[in-house]
Amino acid sequence: MTSRVPRPLTVARGMLWGMAVLLLMGALASILYIGGAFGAGSASLQALLALACGAYAALLPRAGRVVLGIAVTALVGLVFYQMNRVIAGDPFGVLGLAYGLTVLILLLLPSSRAFIRR
Repeated sequence: MTSRVPRPLTVARGMLWGMAVLLLMGALASILYIGGAFGAGSASLQALLALACGAYAALLPRAGRVVLGIAVTALVGLVFYQMNRVIAGDPFGVLGLAYGLTVLILLLLPSSRAFIRR
């Protein structure tokens, strides 16, 4: 008998997929607008975070505590990255900060943690 995936975990997975797509679009924009080695360097962090978000979205429902811990750690890093954007004066960093915090809260709700730990 399989149990049903809690709604906060399903929403968090959908938001992680959306975050992965948005980060990849930002990386592509960095490469196109900045160009050269500076553009590639600027896009590398966004591309790595996008790959991590996509991997966590795919692995979370059937993974254990280790993947949840790694996902939470990566999301905390993403939140710090977004805070850096806000401090640097990027107004869209506030949206990324709110988005990252929302996913983090959804993953840390008791129903999500209990389902992953089962």
